[in-house]
Amino acid sequence: MHTIGASFSGGGFRATAFTFGCLDLLHHARLGERSLLQHVAFSSSTSGGSLAMAYHAVRSYRGDPFPEILAGLRTHMEGEALLAEAMRILEEDAAWAQLPGKSRNLINAFSIAYDQHLFNGATLGLLANKSERPPIDRYCFNATELNHGLSFRFDHNGDANTISDVGNKRQHFAAGSAPLAHQLRMADIAAASSCFPVGFEPLVFPHDFEPAHAPGIGAALVDEDDVPLPPAALPFGIVDGGAVDNQGLRGLQIEAGRRTQRGLEPFDLMISCDVSSFHMNEYEVPEPKGAWSGGWKVGHVLIGLLLAAGCIVAGLGIALWQGAWVAAAVLVPPAALVVIGGIAVWRSFRSMGSGSWVHMVKRYALPLLGHMSLRTLRYFVVPRLRILGLLLNNVFMNEIRRQQYRALYEGQQPRVPIVACMVYELSQKNTRLRMRRMAQRLAELKEAVRKGQLPADRIPRWEAAIAALQPSPAMMHVADSAAEMPTTLWFDTGNAQRLDHLLACGRFTLCYNLLVHLADEEAQVDQLTANKQKLREQLLRFWQLFLDHPTAPLPNP
Repeated sequence: MHTIGASFSGGGFRATAFTFGCLDLLHHARLGERSLLQHVAFSSSTSGGSLAMAYHAVRSYRGDPFPEILAGLRTHMEGEALLAEAMRILEEDAAWAQLPGKSRNLINAFSIAYDQHLFNGATLGLLANKSERPPIDRYCFNATELNHGLSFRFDHNGDANTISDVGNKRQHFAAGSAPLAHQLRMADIAAASSCFPVGFEPLVFPHDFEPAHAPGIGAALVDEDDVPLPPAALPFGIVDGGAVDNQGLRGLQIEAGRRTQRGLEPFDLMISCDVSSFHMNEYEVPEPKGAWSGGWKVGHVLIGLLLAAGCIVAGLGIALWQGAWVAAAVLVPPAALVVIGGIAVWRSFRSMGSGSWVHMVKRYALPLLGHMSLRTLRYFVVPRLRILGLLLNNVFMNEIRRQQYRALYEGQQPRVPIVACMVYELSQKNTRLRMRRMAQRLAELKEAVRKGQLPADRIPRWEAAIAALQPSPAMMHVADSAAEMPTTLWFDTGNAQRLDHLLACGRFTLCYNLLVHLADEEAQVDQLTANKQKLREQLLRFWQLFLDHPTAPLPNP
């Protein structure tokens, strides 16, 4: 636990708050002379987790104490102030005049709001400030680039020789380009990492990242052979890192291998803090009753719309012919919309192409649509939209999540202990699975005893340690509330209490998992080191506090 690698998942402000709850526990828990947070050598984050870690990085590098950082972030997250500010900026010309390279869209409006309220103009170059030694030596903020569908990692500790780690294998910053890369604003990096698709437009690199006084950042990128990118490769889009790795685990794995190659002290513990869940929203089966009964036909509705459009155009013609200028003026806008819309529909129909699917649509789907009732159309469309949302939000994301964890657990050589901290872990809903996993761990220990790999006295020692870690009903209530928080970039009046619940859930869930980890470690050795015994005693005091008062703040170290 002396050299820790930690990852923090995406999930909007739910992930931001949970991440800071985990950081709060690490800040208060001490191993020897330092906090566990000071033992974190590397952090990898995505989306909402990156908002938390970027804010922590900026404030830490400026020398602010952790309690002030936590209080500041909590103030900015509560309510809808950031959302309202982004909407105001979107409509205000002055804000965009100062950033002529930026596209005027919602994600850049959020970036400007982040810069003003969270990061105060900080750039990547701030990480080169070593006058105040930060608790975490190296931060990695994960995004996804849309040229190759790969992670794009803003992975830098301020040292010039690590600037080539910003990007990915196919496109990254060239050696010696640190002065240019240091101009990247932390607000843009955080916005890129949290730019979830559909909700936001992609950020465009380099245009949306270049400050007005320092153009030319795109010229600093090279390919896998360290050859400057051709003009055709620029610009490119960047979206949320969760598109390919919502847990930030790939960055953690890359750093683990890199530390071995570069002769750095390897990780002796990895921590993954995750607000994602394998629990899925169930598919809502449509009700077929009445779907094929009578009602307004789509064809009839379209004919009615065409007649209405014809009447508008005819009315405009009559008004002009009769000299009724007021009536003509009223009819000009809807008539223009009818004509423009008709031309656009006709051009779209003509440009559909001649592929096999287009042929089938023209020959069968469109005639069927004309005879179909609105009720039947709804029966066709709604299930498709539901399954699309379920696939994108649950099935695909869960499969990526499973693959990332499988790679982390199975791909390490040598093996490094992993502490996985899940937002739902201590919820009432997860009780059976949690108990089943503990039973599986116990069975593995008993099998090791049977094979002569462990002495028999390790079993009761482990069981006693785990028996003390049963969550209270109050704790499970807070965990349920935290796990049910939707993915948003605000805490409105309807879910304001969940901000404190998520902070608390991060604290007590990581406390629980660290205690389980120490129990597992003690089962493998004669006894824990003196520093780890003191750490466990402190964590147990925290745990007793959480059992009765789950949202209580931790006492200052």
